[in-house]
Amino acid sequence: MSSPWNSTALLLLLLLLQSTAALFTPTQVRGTKASVFILPSGAGAGATNWSGKIKGQSFWTNETLLAVWDQNHVADATMLKHSLGSDVEATAIIYFQGYLADVGVWGPMPVKRLADAVAAYKLAGIKSILFLGDPEFYGRGTWEQTHDIVRNATARAYFLGCVKKILAEPKLSFAFVSSYWLGASSRCVTCTEVQIASLISDIQRVTNAANVTYLQHVDGPFWDANSDGVNGYSAKSLAAAQGVMGESWTQGDLRASVAAFLTAGGATTSTLLLLNDVPNCDDASQPKRCSTGSVENDTAAWFADLDALGVGNTWGVWDFCDGGIGDFNSYGDVTNDGTALTRKGTLHRARALQEQRAQQIVITVPAVALPPCTHATKQRALYLDYDYGDVPLSASPATSISVDHHWTNVSALHSFGKNGVFAAQPIEITGGRGADIIGGYFGTQVDGDPSKGGFLFSIWDALRKETGGKNCTTPGGGGGGGGGVAAPNRTWCEHRHAIPLLSTRCRRHCLDCGLHPGWHNTTGVQCSVPWTFEEGGSPVRLVLERESTNVTVENPLGLGQKYTGDVWRLSAVIEAAGGGKNVQVVEVGRMLLEDVVDSGVTRYGAFHEHIGCVPCSSFYESEERRGPYAIQPGNRTVRGIGFQRKTDLACQLYDVVVGGGGGGGEVPSAVIETGPGTGQK
Repeated sequence: MSSPWNSTALLLLLLLLQSTAALFTPTQVRGTKASVFILPSGAGAGATNWSGKIKGQSFWTNETLLAVWDQNHVADATMLKHSLGSDVEATAIIYFQGYLADVGVWGPMPVKRLADAVAAYKLAGIKSILFLGDPEFYGRGTWEQTHDIVRNATARAYFLGCVKKILAEPKLSFAFVSSYWLGASSRCVTCTEVQIASLISDIQRVTNAANVTYLQHVDGPFWDANSDGVNGYSAKSLAAAQGVMGESWTQGDLRASVAAFLTAGGATTSTLLLLNDVPNCDDASQPKRCSTGSVENDTAAWFADLDALGVGNTWGVWDFCDGGIGDFNSYGDVTNDGTALTRKGTLHRARALQEQRAQQIVITVPAVALPPCTHATKQRALYLDYDYGDVPLSASPATSISVDHHWTNVSALHSFGKNGVFAAQPIEITGGRGADIIGGYFGTQVDGDPSKGGFLFSIWDALRKETGGKNCTTPGGGGGGGGGVAAPNRTWCEHRHAIPLLSTRCRRHCLDCGLHPGWHNTTGVQCSVPWTFEEGGSPVRLVLERESTNVTVENPLGLGQKYTGDVWRLSAVIEAAGGGKNVQVVEVGRMLLEDVVDSGVTRYGAFHEHIGCVPCSSFYESEERRGPYAIQPGNRTVRGIGFQRKTDLACQLYDVVVGGGGGGGEVPSAVIETGPGTGQK
């Protein structure tokens, strides 16, 4: 809670800050991309309890964890930078308890280990922020009423002395220093704005003496408070700091709260660093649930707030990795084993890359016409490999299977104005006898014309391996038992057919006739629904399912014949904008598969393909594919996604980054990017 400012105290504070500013020019935090480092990846189960949540048992004093860090720190640094889009402003926020600099208690080792971590990040091209944890504790992590750094001069001198010792280490170099707030501590139930501003100015004076800018930390509840602030932390007291580093989430009214804070002068858009404190809320093993229905929507809502506030290019993440193998990964951008990005991490990487493309777009638009497109220089199709684990589809065919498509960047394609990209799932459906196989693909398409694109579901007719008693060689219209060719012709007789059942969206079609001049007969069924996919909009869940089996329909094509088989349906489930509870279900298509009975999906793949001949460097675009999952029977999820880069292709402007899977509870996903600025991973 706030209290009236004492004008004399405020004047003295302002004079102190002005004298400090005369000797030191603060660095602006604008443009930073950061991730909080609490634990290394690859730790054993129970590491969450060693991360510093139990006072005096810090990571920096735990020999077991430090041995893991020593083994994994190079890979961790690479993964941390990767999660931030390999941005030049990639920064590690290193959580380090201030009392560990008490040499009389701990010796010099914790600070030396901190220096080693900073050096490792620096070698990887990553900046560091020193994040001082537990500032009100001392010694071996002890909390006493007398150790009150807000009101007690001796306690404050102890803490400031620890900060000085850290910053005096010659091997340490920090972009910024921050200190954990006391707003949620019982220490500060009655703290005033003057007291907090005084504490901030003292810490800042010490960091500035070491030529480092100071950012005062606040936690998420600060943004949920009213205009009076929280226990002395307010726009008035935080204005004493050279910047603010604030955890934040999608609950409450973040946008309005931060806007009011900026208007009141608590910080500026160049001195505010917000950290995304959204949990991995879609993981069924996590106790923390999503605010808006999914981690995608939570994160999208958070970034929408940042964009509206004018701080969309400056952000951080809580955190890199926060548990051992088998522990909850409550907030991590990286899986606890360090091998892949979580869904949250994949979203952050996509956002960082999107910002980089936006900055490059002015200079990457070609001033001259692109060279002619040839087979050698065009963008080629990219294929994903799905690992279904111990229960492959061939052993247990799927009667229902889901996958998420999310177009994350299509603006450059729209500027290009032609061609397009197809995110496809090729499939084969096999009948219960094993020989009755029919296949095709489905997926989403974006087009250079924003008004075009949409959902597609296509199944090809299949040449019969046997004719089921039909005589397809003798003229004279008959069925089985030696009769003549079944109507309308011999070719028709020799094939199993896909039969459209949703006339408004599905039709018999000459599939791929554009690639084969002279073709004119129908070769299958195509179902399509026009749809415009907005950049960064909601993910779409595509559900392919067997609706019914062994169904007979009479004369559906007007050829005087009846057909029997299974009915399959493709639906698109689209979440409401902003993560609302309402969803829209679009039936893309229904079709009967002739003589394919008691069937299931036995092959299910993925590819990403440009439509038409597209020169390699024409435009940047990206999409994320998640799953497949909810595979029935058994409610299975694909175990992992693989991708093999083809280094012999002339066009290397593409990247595929996979994440999740591996038994950690995270549904596997793949981010696919092509065009200018890619090909560096």
